[in-house]
Amino acid sequence: MREFSYGTLVASILLVTAFGYMLITLFGKIIPDVMMSFFKGAEEFIVLGFVFIFVLAWMRKAMPKKHAGRYELVVFDVFGNMTHIDGIRTTFSTNAVATSFARQYKQSYPMHNFAVVTDIKEARRTIVQYV
Repeated sequence: MREFSYGTLVASILLVTAFGYMLITLFGKIIPDVMMSFFKGAEEFIVLGFVFIFVLAWMRKAMPKKHAGRYELVVFDVFGNMTHIDGIRTTFSTNAVATSFARQYKQSYPMHNFAVVTDIKEARRTIVQYV
């Protein structure tokens, strides 16, 4: 068994105290000072970044939307084939009017279905609403 030595005890206490002091200095002073100096210089950039993102979002929301110029009614029979009914209006300038006419025609012609499509190009016609 070893003998108890006061020198070893004092050295251990000094070592633990020095290590604790280094940790307190590192986490209590050095790291917070570095972080504060970084954020003091970066706070303007962070605020400007948020302002820039807000302005981009606002401009995108306020940007006018491009809508189709004309809407057209396409008539389908009970078998799903495109057909034509004489005497009905098929071209419109707004979606709301085209949908309203499609609902009215659906009541008048219950054996037919009506689709409101955009009339951008013949190859890329898009069905907006199916009544």
